[in-house]
Amino acid sequence: MLLCRHLIYTCPTADEVLSDGSADFRVLCRSDGTYAAVETWPTCRAKADCSDTAPIPTNSSGLANTTSPAPSKEGDRVGYNCTDGFYLRDEDGSDKNTIDFDLL
Repeated sequence: MLLCRHLIYTCPTADEVLSDGSADFRVLCRSDGTYAAVETWPTCRAKADCSDTAPIPTNSSGLANTTSPAPSKEGDRVGYNCTDGFYLRDEDGSDKNTIDFDLL
């Protein structure tokens, strides 16, 4: 095992998240080869339903008033398309026509 790595714990099913809404819990392996103490272990819970509609972007944002796919559960991803004539510049400098958000 390499030092300064983590043990990663996840919930047993894809329909669950940790109590704080995160997807995983990490325990650090310290430089002396021991694991950091865990004072409070998170618990798994069912993902919350997102029954509310996804946020609608303002006209000035350049994003179309559509989402794909329609979000249904906490942690799902929602995508917006740019309106005609608009684009998003990615970190690598390339242009793209959609942007995705994770529902937290």
